Parts: sequence; C-alpha cells; structure tokens
Amino acid sequence: MLLLGGMVMMPMSMMAQSNDDTTPGKQRGPAQNPCAYITYDETTGMAYACFVSAVDDAEVIIYCDGVEVDSQIIDAAAGTQIPIDLSVYGTGEFTIQVRRDSTLLATYSITL
Repeated sequence: MLLLGGMVMMPMSMMAQSNDDTTPGKQRGPAQNPCAYITYDETTGMAYACFVSAVDDAEVIIYCDGVEVDSQIIDAAAGTQIPIDLSVYGTGEFTIQVRRDSTLLATYSITL
C-alpha cells in the first residue's frame, strides 16, 4: 500500500508546467502577424495586395494557369494597397503572391 501511495504522490518538480509564455526556457513560435495579405472584391473584379507594415523590395507576382504574367517590385509603406485588375489577363486560374527575397509573405488563388 505504501508503494502505491508513493506512485500517486509525485514530487512537485514532475508536475505539469504552466502553459503561459512566461515559463523560463519555454520555446515560443513567431507571432502570427502577417505584414501583407491579399483580398479580392467580386463586385469590381479587383484584387488588392495590402501591406500591414513597411516592406522594402516587396515583389507582387501574378500567375495565370501557372505562368507568370506580371510582376512588380515596390518599397511598400504600412497601409499601402496595390490594386490588381485581373481582367486584363483574361480568364484562368490565378495566383497572386507577395514575396520579399525568398520569403512568401502572402498568397491568394482564384479561378475566373
């Protein structure tokens, strides 16, 4: 019976650690704060690459059916919105990407 009691009563060091971010030594992932996102307005047929924070040398790339049809490199300030009129590229499966160097900041796909 004493042996069973010892198994049930665990030392405090073996108790579960707090799940908050202030636990010493706990690894935290990066904050989920995107610096860019892409929206599409069905009523106007316009897509918008929107920047939440400043991004230097941001590249906005438009693909139609897997083929790059346009790209633009800009230094975007926080609050910048780049309008993209997809109708000028015809119809198909579109993918819009916002990149900085090799980092993908935002992507959006739509079929028109």
